[in-house]
Amino acid sequence: MSCRRAMEPRKARKASSLAIPSECSIALADGALQAWGSGGTMRIALSASVSACIAGGCVQIEPRMRDRRTGGLCGTTIALIANMARGVVSGHSKTIRLSGVGYRLELRGSRLTMFIGYSHPVQYAVPEGLAATLQSPTELTISGTDKQRVGEAAADVRRYKPMEPYKGKGFRYADEAMRLRVRRRSK
Repeated sequence: MSCRRAMEPRKARKASSLAIPSECSIALADGALQAWGSGGTMRIALSASVSACIAGGCVQIEPRMRDRRTGGLCGTTIALIANMARGVVSGHSKTIRLSGVGYRLELRGSRLTMFIGYSHPVQYAVPEGLAATLQSPTELTISGTDKQRVGEAAADVRRYKPMEPYKGKGFRYADEAMRLRVRRRSK
């Protein structure tokens, strides 16, 4: 089976493969894959339903049994490995924007303080292993090697004040398209 381009997942049929980027090294040990790169190290455990093989600069994932569930696990495992490889090489990030009159963010160390219209400032501790930076008082970027943890932290911050549909006040992702609703007019 030929390798695909680096870090590009492929739909699973019988077996899946992924080319290992040159900036990253991946090893298989104790039923888990570990990746090293300039951004750090990551480790993911493999399901008992799939087997992995590293050969010729490729990671190959094959199902142990030929059924529908394990075929899906092969595709999921390849996507997790691609995200792990991309994370240890260049990292993942999510940008959140805050809109609203008087709303602002402050960052001191790993503690984020949000002034979002409540009677008190809201505190949020950025999880270990993740970095938060402010581009402006209303724009926050969360970055790290683990895509899942970055997304969870961004969702946690967004949950404090999700964007409301009439005026558009609150948190939203930078790449999120939100349409404002029109208020109902009285007769």
